[in-house]
Amino acid sequence: TQPDHEEQTEVIAEGRYRPKECASRQKRRAAAELFSAGIGYTKASRILDLPVNTLRDWAKAWKAGKLFLYTSDA
Repeated sequence: TQPDHEEQTEVIAEGRYRPKECASRQKRRAAAELFSAGIGYTKASRILDLPVNTLRDWAKAWKAGKLFLYTSDA
C-alpha cells in the first residue's frame, strides 16, 4: 500500500516508494557517469553533495551491475 503521506513520497516501481528527500534520479545517473569516468565514491560524494556512505553503497552496486537507474523522471 502507498504511504499515508502521498505528497512526501514518489513511486519508484509498482508497490515501491521512496521519500522525496532521498537522492534524485539525476544524482544516481550522475554518480554512475562519475564512476564510469574513474572517479571514486569519496570525490563523487563531494561533487554531488551527497553523504559519502551513500556513494560508497552506490559504487558497490554499480561495480556489481546493480545500481538501479531509472529510465524516466515521470
